[in-house]
Amino acid sequence: MRVLCCLDGTNAEKVGQAVAVFSSATPIAVWVGMALGLSGRHIMRLAGVTYNSALTTLHVRNGDLALYSFNGTPHLSQPDLRTFR
Repeated sequence: MRVLCCLDGTNAEKVGQAVAVFSSATPIAVWVGMALGLSGRHIMRLAGVTYNSALTTLHVRNGDLALYSFNGTPHLSQPDLRTFR
C-alpha cells in the first residue's frame, strides 16, 4: 500500500526531528491502524470517525510506529465546526 511506503522515508529523518503530514482520513487511519495492529475492517472504521482537520500524533522510531493521540480537535472551539468528510 502506498501509504505505508512513507514509513521508510520518515525513518531517514534525524532523531528528534518533527515532520508534519497533512492528509485525509483514510491515510491517517491506515497509519493509526498500523500502530495499533488493526485489520483492514477496523482501519476503515477509524477513517469513518475521523473529524475534518483533526490532529493525530504518531512517533516513528527504528521502524516502530506508536500512536500518541488520535482525532484531536482543540483548534475547533465550537462543536458545530467538528464535521466528518
